[in-house]
Amino acid sequence: MHACLLINELVVHIMGFLMEDVLPTIRAHGSRDIARLARTCKSFMEPALDILWRTQGAVSPLVMCLPFDLWKRTDLSNTINFIREPSVDDWARLQRYTHRIRAFSGPKALGLPIVDDDVLRTIFARELFHILFPSLHTLDFTVITTPTIAFPLLVNVLSRRLVRLTFTIPRESDPDAVRYVLRAILENASSLRTLKIDSFAFSSGFELSDNQMPYLHALSLGFKLRLSSGSFPRLMQLQHLQVLSLSLADIAFHQPVQSAFTVLQCVKITARSLDQCCNLISSISSSVLREVSISYDTQAPNAVLRTFFQELACLQGCSLVLDTVVIKHNLQLTTSSDHPFIVLPSTLTPLLTCRRLRILHLINLGTLDLDDAFIKQAALAWPALEELRLCSLAWSNPHRLTLSSIRELVSRCPRLVRLHMAIDARILPDEDLATASSESQWSSLDNLNLRNSQITDPQAVAEYLMSVAPSLRTLSVESDMETCKLWRVVEHLIKGIII
Repeated sequence: MHACLLINELVVHIMGFLMEDVLPTIRAHGSRDIARLARTCKSFMEPALDILWRTQGAVSPLVMCLPFDLWKRTDLSNTINFIREPSVDDWARLQRYTHRIRAFSGPKALGLPIVDDDVLRTIFARELFHILFPSLHTLDFTVITTPTIAFPLLVNVLSRRLVRLTFTIPRESDPDAVRYVLRAILENASSLRTLKIDSFAFSSGFELSDNQMPYLHALSLGFKLRLSSGSFPRLMQLQHLQVLSLSLADIAFHQPVQSAFTVLQCVKITARSLDQCCNLISSISSSVLREVSISYDTQAPNAVLRTFFQELACLQGCSLVLDTVVIKHNLQLTTSSDHPFIVLPSTLTPLLTCRRLRILHLINLGTLDLDDAFIKQAALAWPALEELRLCSLAWSNPHRLTLSSIRELVSRCPRLVRLHMAIDARILPDEDLATASSESQWSSLDNLNLRNSQITDPQAVAEYLMSVAPSLRTLSVESDMETCKLWRVVEHLIKGIII
């Protein structure tokens, strides 16, 4: 054996590639290959065990390493229970494997037995847990057990070694208990890089103070978990924060904050109104912001939308880096498609400065009153576009876009795969089909959703679509029954041409 393979770190690295080079659907083959490699040479045994145990998606494989007289599995529920009290020697035997575990995380191991709640509480007891898992740095409780069982165990597992933590607050939770657990996380897991909390019930009490979570890279709080207003200024100054996902709730921004979010790469916000987001966006001083995703409840008039897109376009470096923009209005009983909720081309013009856009979703903002001229400008401005969703409200009418807009997009955006927008397909372009086909020969468009587009001549539309989008595989609409029947004819004609 070559001398370099006597270095455990190198062998572990090589075996890591063996695990990661297989497809997720056949990941078990990678594990079996490593096990066979370990049996080939004694020198490979320890590195192989490190690789096989370092990431677990369940607790049951660990419990099944205990002596057989300690546990049993019920066939009916496929649950593992203890049949006697574990001894010190039993835990010592288990440590041979537990000290190798670095992460309990997804994907969730399906088909394995379930560990009984009492067994889980025993293993996750405060004193025992830290003895068994000295190398653990990543813990995703959502792959281990239900929130009702996991949540009370959280305070037992917190330590400065933990760098990634994911859990869910159960539906029936005492507010004081929630606040206690959240405070414990901030005080006892100060080295966290990633914190993801979801909640089945509306909760409040996430208070972030000075000098807490100084190394945080990613914070994701479910929309039912409220961050206090006083915590937001501290959040803005975190020097390493790259990913932020949360609900603004009642947090208001009266003026932009300078030098905030200096390295932010991805921001996903749920807000009551788009006004809340304008000053937040203008406060971002990061030159590496790649993704902005906003959903809001109170419908924003055209003027507010224009202000928001102007702030987005003014972000430092956005023209070079920003590649994903998702803006969605959450439908309400008062949602309107009329003035002042008619979105004009001039409202979206600031987005044309974002030259690297790959994904753009504008969903339920009102009526997107766009025309072919704007789509031509957009196609020229966004050559890297891969997915475009321009979704007016379902009852918005009429549509000024025509089939020519599809040709502009597929001919100038060769990577465009998914396109969702309504057009007036009753208007047929004048250009020659051969010319349109030659301009779109490199089209990647695979999925086309034309929503409630009107149509009168299915044969002509099918021929045109096949000329400009030869890779088209999925065509769908969202309209009344008669219109859907006409589009179904188009779909059948396209499939017939493909065959």
